[in-house]
Amino acid sequence: MPTPTLNAIQGESNALLRNRLLFEALRDDAGRSTLYAQLKQSGFPPLPFTSVMRRGGKDADKAWPDVRAWLVTSAQDVSKVLRQGSVKPYAQLESGGSFMLGQDELSQGELCPHRVQRNHALCALKFDEAERLNCAREAVRRAMVLPTKTYHFDLVADVAEQAALRYIALLFGLTAKAHVYLQLGMRAGYTRLTFQIIGRHFLPDDGLAPSDSKNAVKIRDDLYADILGAAHDTLRKEWWDENLLTHRNASLRLAADYPQDDEMLRIVISGLMVGTVGNVTSAIANTIDYFFCERSHGVRLIDMAVLYARANNGEALRGMIEHAMRYRPPAPFLTRTAKHDMLLGSGKDRVQVRAGDELVLAMGADLPIDPELMFGGALNDGSYVHSCVGRHLAWPIIEETVRSVLLLPGLSQRIDPANNLPMPLAKSWGAICDEFPLQYQRDRRLNQQPLLFVLKIKEPVAENARKLMLLTKAGAAVVERALEEAHNVHFAWFLLVENCTHLAFFTVYDGDFDAYVEHFALRVPLFDEQFKYLVDAPPTPIQLYPKEFVQTIKDHNRTALVDYFYSAYPTACVADIQNLGLGPR
Repeated sequence: MPTPTLNAIQGESNALLRNRLLFEALRDDAGRSTLYAQLKQSGFPPLPFTSVMRRGGKDADKAWPDVRAWLVTSAQDVSKVLRQGSVKPYAQLESGGSFMLGQDELSQGELCPHRVQRNHALCALKFDEAERLNCAREAVRRAMVLPTKTYHFDLVADVAEQAALRYIALLFGLTAKAHVYLQLGMRAGYTRLTFQIIGRHFLPDDGLAPSDSKNAVKIRDDLYADILGAAHDTLRKEWWDENLLTHRNASLRLAADYPQDDEMLRIVISGLMVGTVGNVTSAIANTIDYFFCERSHGVRLIDMAVLYARANNGEALRGMIEHAMRYRPPAPFLTRTAKHDMLLGSGKDRVQVRAGDELVLAMGADLPIDPELMFGGALNDGSYVHSCVGRHLAWPIIEETVRSVLLLPGLSQRIDPANNLPMPLAKSWGAICDEFPLQYQRDRRLNQQPLLFVLKIKEPVAENARKLMLLTKAGAAVVERALEEAHNVHFAWFLLVENCTHLAFFTVYDGDFDAYVEHFALRVPLFDEQFKYLVDAPPTPIQLYPKEFVQTIKDHNRTALVDYFYSAYPTACVADIQNLGLGPR
């Protein structure tokens, strides 16, 4: 089997071009799979490249680029580096070497800062299964409110990230009012974290505003205030801030470990939250994408997953999610720096990595990945000093979110009108999940739809507003009859708005928008008269121009803010209500 991608990378002598070829392969899921397949065929040799990161200090005057890096792909080599490599790259984050992720365990004593933090975190994150499940279910319930109001949604931003944020807020005792700062802070934190892992080797910066910019400082300060408020139990709680925990939340537990040290307290809490939110979001998005892309014995995995979700077969669905994550690990890359000279690879591809070389661990290359390795190594194996301490927190929210998404009727990928192909899961640097457009059959979950049609009144405004009022009064009987005969309108009313300068028509209706509007184009002559006094009106009589009438309504329809629309009877249509004797026949 030829290996053109790998050959092109290995054969390129120009360091920058080689860097670019590797980045283009890694940043795209399909290209990365191709490269990994070719590396597997070649025995997973460590792949050297030159990082574009710039060294400072005494090395600043060296020729650029000059930093030697390696893409490590075999499971054996990844495991070795996780046990022997330095976490020096993470020390460059905002918390520096204060958070355990950026601290090498240089001491074997009990007072080793990394070990102390790790033990505190393990104790603070001990929630029983019922608590985790209750928090996961409530988080998903909150996250799914808006996506179920419209026909299409972004799985990443609208569902996965929202579920992860709400889950972590419940476990750490943050209030609903902290949600905006939590979201912005976690996004920035995870972006900087991922840039440090993979992006810095290929790009000059992470694309974020400087961390000392006014807006960034404001977001950080507000989030830190909420974190410390949760830790010291000083946040003002409202009735909607349900406490679903029978034990103290993680922030309160950690506060007992760091008395009189608020700086370290907020570093530890925010550090634990950033990785959890980012990796949970990635796990959900990658799992659903894997279901859509893969088949088993000719059957689409998405169909099997939907079947298990509808049958409430939790064990089978959990097995599918675990399988998907072994082929699409939530963290596709990790990073280390070689502490000392070390040998990687095997046979003729065995190479010596020098102390100080940068190591990018491709967690999704040697598949299926070992479940323990996916989380940085076994938790009870002391040689994996930086294995994930919060892995048990992730499973309930991942499973509950995936299940809830699969239960949406008619779930499918949105089609790109430009090429008639499903819109893919979009990522930054091949790692951060940015967007995954999905759609579902909304009318099977929410039948009614709101319409708010607003047009500006012509000059002279006051006089024409008075005429519109008189017209509406005179034509009310005509409108009433047309609404009753339509059998698909729940509510309707006219209103003069914006200081009586605009006419608004509000309705809540069932079914197809075009058919609904065309009915009134043919049945309500009052609109012809009203349009004489309105700006941007369609041509009249509207009976002759129904399509133009529909387009005008579309152009001037004011959609609900963030598509939020509540119905007490979401699947009932007008006919259902009338058949119960609760409306005119």
